[in-house]
This record gives sequence, structure tokens and C-alpha cells, in this order.
Amino acid sequence: GKTAVRAVLSSATLHPPVVAQLGRAMQDIRASWVQEPICTSIIVAFWQRYLCELAVQETRGAEDAVVQARAMQLILSWMPLKADRGLPGELVGAMQNCGWAMVSQIPRVFRPTVFQTLAPAAAIVGAAAGGALPSARSLSSRGTPPRQESPSWAASASPSSSPVEPPTPSPPPAPLAAAPLCCTT
Repeated sequence: GKTAVRAVLSSATLHPPVVAQLGRAMQDIRASWVQEPICTSIIVAFWQRYLCELAVQETRGAEDAVVQARAMQLILSWMPLKADRGLPGELVGAMQNCGWAMVSQIPRVFRPTVFQTLAPAAAIVGAAAGGALPSARSLSSRGTPPRQESPSWAASASPSSSPVEPPTPSPPPAPLAAAPLCCTT
């Protein structure tokens, strides 16, 4: 509809506003987030909203004008487009000009974890009462996967050396404190 026509007829590039027009420029940016989306709108709006939240966090306790100025500075540095009219070529070009790097594959950040399957509780209770733990074959015949005897990270340890401990997972990051977003008012 209208958003596609706007994308073809108008430039999406943002230019630094005059300080006196900073509030109006941020209103225009926010308005572009809520227009009927085109293929690139979601990317631009997501990163601009993220940058606005970053500005709020960086300038905690500062006046609204300072937060708005920092948000505009971040947007102009990292995503200087209007969300309602940026075509794919403009988006890629703007991102490359701002220092974004194109990757063909997302790097693997986390190592796989090996989990051991435990015997059913009834088998453990039976073993505690003097019975034997069922074999892996009898467990697998009941639909429970067989238990691994040794995880892959410890399989290479020699009998004379101490076993290798798996890495301890890091706790998840703490959530950001609630603060009003500069870009949602």
C-alpha cells in the first residue's frame, strides 16, 4: 500500500536534526515504526528501539532532552533509516556504512551439553530394597533410553588421571531495571 509507494518515492536516510528540532525528529522516527510494515521495517524498528533503550540505560536519571539526544546519536550512528521506507538495498548499504559486518553463518556460541538419562524411580527404589538395578537393555525395551556410562567430555581421561569436570554454566544475565523508554512516548 502506501508504505511501499513511500519506499519507492522517498529516501529512507536520516540526517542529523538541528538541536531545536530533536524532539520532532524523534517523533518522526517513532511514527515510522508504526506505519504499515515493508520487508525491512521490522529490522530497522527493532534496532532503533533497542538503541533507544540503550540510551535510557546509559543516561539513567538524566533529563529527557539528554536521553533523546543520546538516542538520536545512537540511531544516526548505527541505523540511520526511516523504518517505513527503507528498501533492502538501502538497508544493506546503510548497515555497511555504519560498520555492521555481514556474516554467512551465525557463530556457535554454546557448546553442546551431554545429559545422562537416569533410571526410573521404581528401579532405584527396588535396588535400595536389595534388588539390582535393571540393565540398560531392559530399560530401553520399556521405552526409556539406555543410560550413558560416561559422558563424551570425560571419555578421553586416562584411568590414572583425575576425571575432567564439565564446564559450569554461567547464570543468565540479570534483567534490565524497568525504566521509561525514551522512544515510546
